[in-house]
Amino acid sequence: MHPSHYYNRVSEVLQYLIETQMDATEDGAKRISQSLTDGGIFHVFGSGHSHLIARDIVGRAGGLVPLNTITDPTEGVAERCEGYAKQLLDAYAKRVELRPTEGILIISNSGINAAPVEMAMEAHDRGLFTIGLTSIKHSQAMPPRHSSGKKLYELVDVVLDNGVPYGDASVKLLGVEQKVGPLSTIAGSFILHMMMIRVAELMTEMGHTPPILLSLNTKGGTEANDKLLARYQGRLDW
Repeated sequence: MHPSHYYNRVSEVLQYLIETQMDATEDGAKRISQSLTDGGIFHVFGSGHSHLIARDIVGRAGGLVPLNTITDPTEGVAERCEGYAKQLLDAYAKRVELRPTEGILIISNSGINAAPVEMAMEAHDRGLFTIGLTSIKHSQAMPPRHSSGKKLYELVDVVLDNGVPYGDASVKLLGVEQKVGPLSTIAGSFILHMMMIRVAELMTEMGHTPPILLSLNTKGGTEANDKLLARYQGRLDW
């Protein structure tokens, strides 16, 4: 197998995102930008490997400051347990106030486990708008694992379909049954960075300077970031 086979699969899924997910990305960006200009924080949750995607847009150079990750300390071990997401959100809300004008992004490639489903339900109950990043193909191919009978994409206000195939892996090796080459992290980071870039652009169009982090390894980066972080003192969880 030539390495370009994986490149081709990555290119295909990124092209899918460009061709099919721009309306959803715009919808999400409008909701987030309005919330941030009103002084809100955007909350991001992903369990297991989905946390990699959540972490990729929070607290990094070129990203927006008022974003938090809701961290699963079990790293996905407990994501099938009903009641777990509520406890996570309760504990998080004690540290960081959740306001009804704010939103939450819930990342789950399969979208079938209890934690992401329950997180969407709990967020709605608290008045937050919800955005889900998931694989529709994978989710529709599997039964739900929550007693509600619901999957993530059926519960959120905005659905971002990452276009990833069932099982995530994308490259078939000769003589090997299981495919290799997962796509969900690349696809997820790509579409979320696109959405957050649009958030920053919309904030600018509304007459606000978007609070963008600088690299700490650039001249003046630490000082500039300290000023930005001071604006959100007590609301950031990183």
